Amino acid sequence: MTSKHLVKRLSKSTGIPFKISHVLLNVMIDHMTEILFQEGRLHINKIGVLKIHHRPQQKGRHIVTGELFDSPPCKVIYFSRSTTLNLKALAS
Repeated sequence: MTSKHLVKRLSKSTGIPFKISHVLLNVMIDHMTEILFQEGRLHINKIGVLKIHHRPQQKGRHIVTGELFDSPPCKVIYFSRSTTLNLKALAS
């Protein structure tokens, strides 16, 4: 499902015009990403938790040449489902 489909559902269920629903969804997503990167954690009820984990520098090996290299440290977003979402996924 894309954001366009979400906007259509939002506008149908609330009676809000499509353009306003589109703006609302984009603003909400912008705020959620801003909070995630400021606080490092975002909890969404009935969906789950998004966390930012810091991965340290690691050693890697080039697939073709076998040459060793250092991958830089990076930030990775992890998602853990809520129990409500887990139960719905198991039931379907």
